[in-house]
Amino acid sequence: HQLRGPITSLKGYSSMILEGNYGPTSEKIKEVVKRLSQSSQALALIIDDFLNLSRIERGKIEFKFEKADVKMVVESAIKEIQHIAQTKSLKLNLKVAEGTYKANIDKGKMKQIISNIIDNAVKYTIKGSVNVDLLRKNENILIKISDTGIGLPKGTSSKLFKKFGRLNNANDANIDGTGLGLYLAKVVIDAHKGKIWAESKGKEKGTTFFIRLKAI
Repeated sequence: HQLRGPITSLKGYSSMILEGNYGPTSEKIKEVVKRLSQSSQALALIIDDFLNLSRIERGKIEFKFEKADVKMVVESAIKEIQHIAQTKSLKLNLKVAEGTYKANIDKGKMKQIISNIIDNAVKYTIKGSVNVDLLRKNENILIKISDTGIGLPKGTSSKLFKKFGRLNNANDANIDGTGLGLYLAKVVIDAHKGKIWAESKGKEKGTTFFIRLKAI
């Protein structure tokens, strides 16, 4: 918990510098600050993963459910990752279909999950884009996070959601990860009585993650 404060400060000040709150900044300095922002965001996600794993294993994970706008949660998550995508020259797009997106959720945990999945999509995509779609399907809210990255070998999507689950092609890409993010995502989504899953047409053909929640 003591690590969270400094990381939050790093993220906040980096964001304010990049947004010009402290005046004009040279492109050279901006590049350095973008990397600081990227590293602090990655570290924040790792810290949250281990804190939540600890709570789950001790049976002390708690949820603060409240009526909230899922659209605002998604937008907030994208804002945090946008600088990381720009550093890799990737397009990070959000498309929201008409409709209302109220649900009974734990806003903090839901944002963490969505941030983690978008962050992973950016990590595993060398070129192209990451697209986030928000839409209503009858009484359900559906969040789709699609990338043009390394994809999934056939028959491996279910392994992603196991504790410390990492696929060989992720290791081959030399991308760091705890193997906890998607396991924790499933625990949280299950607690929301929702569903999370992944689909891919195969290696090098991108991946799409789906989160389905009950609308209210």
